[in-house]
Amino acid sequence: VAFDSEGAVHVSAYYSSAVYKFDAQSGALLAVYGQGLVSGPVGIACDPSSGDMFVSSYRDDKVLRFTPGGAFVGVAAGADVSPDGEAGGGGAAG
Repeated sequence: VAFDSEGAVHVSAYYSSAVYKFDAQSGALLAVYGQGLVSGPVGIACDPSSGDMFVSSYRDDKVLRFTPGGAFVGVAAGADVSPDGEAGGGGAAG
């Protein structure tokens, strides 16, 4: 569970492989993101300077970066794997 810079609550859900964003005051579901990108998310954190959310994807050993609205920014850490199975770059997402 993490709070973004606007106070919304982001919850990573391992079995549904998604992140749920809720309004902190009303509890209303605002967004669902990361589906098809995260695989078994087990942790989430907010960068207070950018507001971006970092989600650890357990099953594929990556940390993925999303905007507070849930748009995918890139792989923040972990090896990218190409379609032929070869490990590639990783590193910081811009």
